[in-house]
Amino acid sequence: VGVTQNQIKKFQGMGSGHEAPRKPTHEEMAKAEVPLGYRDACAYLLIPLMKCRDETFFMPWKCTHERHAYEKCQYIEWKKRSKDEKVAAAAKLEPGGGL
Repeated sequence: VGVTQNQIKKFQGMGSGHEAPRKPTHEEMAKAEVPLGYRDACAYLLIPLMKCRDETFFMPWKCTHERHAYEKCQYIEWKKRSKDEKVAAAAKLEPGGGL
């Protein structure tokens, strides 16, 4: 029906051990028709999500695990960006900071 947990883990590079997720190549993202605006750090989760949605005709109660994993990744990336922005803003406020 959808993409299995093992397929997601295999694509992420988590088959054996705790390796970092494998970033898809430009060719893989183009083949999966990932829009340019979504080719970010979470694209490795978006590809299986898009495949699952295509296979299940975008039924909202399907692909929940894939969607949750992708949204969690997006949230973590947003938190990282927010933290980086706060650090950069604090550096500008310090005497002698900024450019």
